[in-house]
Amino acid sequence: MVHQKDTSQEVAGYFLLLFSGKAEAWCAIGGEKSSCISGCQKNSCWGDDKIRVYKRISEVTSVKERDELIAALSDVYGPVSAPLKNLIDIALLKSLAGEYDVEKIVATKKGAAFVFRDANVFKEQNLLSAVAKLTEDVVLTATVPPQLLFNTKGLTVEQVVGKMINFLLITQKS
Repeated sequence: MVHQKDTSQEVAGYFLLLFSGKAEAWCAIGGEKSSCISGCQKNSCWGDDKIRVYKRISEVTSVKERDELIAALSDVYGPVSAPLKNLIDIALLKSLAGEYDVEKIVATKKGAAFVFRDANVFKEQNLLSAVAKLTEDVVLTATVPPQLLFNTKGLTVEQVVGKMINFLLITQKS
């Protein structure tokens, strides 16, 4: 049996420094190697910061913001873990998809899709142009509700999310 390391406390540490607003109020929580700075009590630093952390992630609206967030975390802690990168990418994907009134984002072992709220998607020229250029990667269905299906054969989840983000970046309205 393979055991995976629980990185939730490590991720919490990333966020605490970034969102507390003061480095001196941050605790590095890591089991026996825990350290607290400036009177912060071990395991008590989350407090109200937890909500601010999730709020900040949900506010990522561009690749630049995503990259800046990851860079800030990397500068302080070294390489950012894959689960944290994925969480930030999913927030970015959700933000970009909202521009086209996407009701649901689906990603399963069998494939990935954007499910649109209504047929107004067929009026989005940027999206239609991108679909026409990428016929081997995406298909826009005329179903109710309309769906944009992605070819995800052989891709990891991270690659699928990246592919969906890249598609939306191609279609961005100016």
